Amino acid sequence: MITKERLEELIQQSATIYYIFEDVVFNTKEIIPITLNDGASFDITNAFETKEEVEFALRFKRIPRTEYLDLPTWEEFCELDKLIVNYEFQFCGNDKVIYLLYFIGHKEISVWNNMECKVEFNKKATKENYIEACEICRKLFLGEEV
Repeated sequence: MITKERLEELIQQSATIYYIFEDVVFNTKEIIPITLNDGASFDITNAFETKEEVEFALRFKRIPRTEYLDLPTWEEFCELDKLIVNYEFQFCGNDKVIYLLYFIGHKEISVWNNMECKVEFNKKATKENYIEACEICRKLFLGEEV
């Protein structure tokens, strides 16, 4: 990335820089060389002084990742023979661990938010309560308010 001060120097020199153009419609990125002139204006967070820097940034910076939360159906959940079912995932670069718990002996469903060290949900194990617990897990996964 080019600093604002360095960009001003490069504009004075009418230098060529490299810019990462992101096309959000087609979800593509491409490198565009730009010859600077007085009055050039653009987002400098995607501008680089050398082709080597821009190629490195295109390959190794802002790498997207898609994660999915796949909760079992109520029927699948009831067939589990383990005491505890754990779902772990990362969100926004922070470790966020949520546990969806089914206590067979007590016939209870709980959602434990490990980030805030608190129980978000604890009710009798019924299909309706399970759907409510899944909704809480979904909100926690998406970073929404519970």
